[in-house]
Amino acid sequence: MKKASFLSWLLFFLILSTNMFAQPKPGADYFKGKMEYTDKGHTKCDTRMIVLLENVNDSMTGVVQDNH
Repeated sequence: MKKASFLSWLLFFLILSTNMFAQPKPGADYFKGKMEYTDKGHTKCDTRMIVLLENVNDSMTGVVQDNH
């Protein structure tokens, strides 16, 4: 009986601690902005591009710009 009671309390505190320390999921706005992307391993050279992500009409859109 003591073992079942102990296990039930342990499970209760485990569930409680998981809910207390859970991090909110980041939305798509986390990735919004300008990033530099380097694609390595091509035969002639490495390719560097700039990726611009932004919200347009409540949807995430992306533009790849040349780095020149």
